[in-house]
Amino acid sequence: MSYPLIILGAGASHDYVSPTIAPEDFLLPPITDDLVDKKYLDIKISAQYPEAEDLISKIANIVNTKKKSLEESLALINNSIQLEAFKFYLKDFFQKISKSCYNFNNYKALKDEIVNKACIINFNYDNLFENCLGSKNWRDIDDYINGDIKIIKVHGSCDWSYIKQRDINYERINKITNSFDFFKKEPQLFHNHQKIYLDNYIAQNSNLTNYFKFPAIAVPTGSIKKYICPSQHVDILNQALEETDRILIIGWKAGDEYIVDLIKSKATHPINLCVVSGNKNDIDSVFSKFADNKYLLQRVAKCIGFSEFIESNQCKTFFWNKVT
Repeated sequence: MSYPLIILGAGASHDYVSPTIAPEDFLLPPITDDLVDKKYLDIKISAQYPEAEDLISKIANIVNTKKKSLEESLALINNSIQLEAFKFYLKDFFQKISKSCYNFNNYKALKDEIVNKACIINFNYDNLFENCLGSKNWRDIDDYINGDIKIIKVHGSCDWSYIKQRDINYERINKITNSFDFFKKEPQLFHNHQKIYLDNYIAQNSNLTNYFKFPAIAVPTGSIKKYICPSQHVDILNQALEETDRILIIGWKAGDEYIVDLIKSKATHPINLCVVSGNKNDIDSVFSKFADNKYLLQRVAKCIGFSEFIESNQCKTFFWNKVT
């Protein structure tokens, strides 16, 4: 039985609460370029990572004046310690965002429309969608793919970590008080091929209490993408692309060439492609990325933004209408 593939970009989380019901003081998750905007900057978190503050101050003006995107700006940073500090900042920031989930939201409405099965590619570091599935009770990273709704987080997640065992004597001699201090002393020990652990699993496993935790997330650094995702999750994604007859893109600009090429290579049968974004130009741009594949049949949602899509009949149309 075919089932939908849904791609969630930063625009989906930014619009995950309808403006008609959100409190006036409710701060929505930022889109990518706004991560360094002073409106969203969390000073208490950034103060823990001075190197991240240095990086943000370098690029904030460039990004906010639209001279370059955040990805383009980060690609110019050669300081690996600053980039790693930014990961620590993002991990803490999006954990805070995920804890402030608003009860009535578009992610819950989207989940309720799913019939039986779906595969989700989620580019967001936050857990706002996963929270709607009860992820607070998950204990293993494969819980993301064990249910009928399978979630593939290709850029990692704010609750994913690499770990290193602590050495009390080494920490005392080198005056190490936290995970980031340890990273600065031993950066050569960290590589993306390490095993990824779910923070909830670490917290509940007494054998892992004497370990430092490090962010298992990929920062957006231009055209060269790094993917933080277990191989078995990628296998699930490949299978889903072979079986799906509908792809829904929400708030994603199709800037990741790997995923775009993967979708096109697997689209060897008719697939309805529906795009929801904040403006028509972005919708047209996404469609243009897939225009050279004859099997990806463009179905335009006559609405702008996630909230409007959920509140219209277009959402039900996507989930109930098969390829024609």
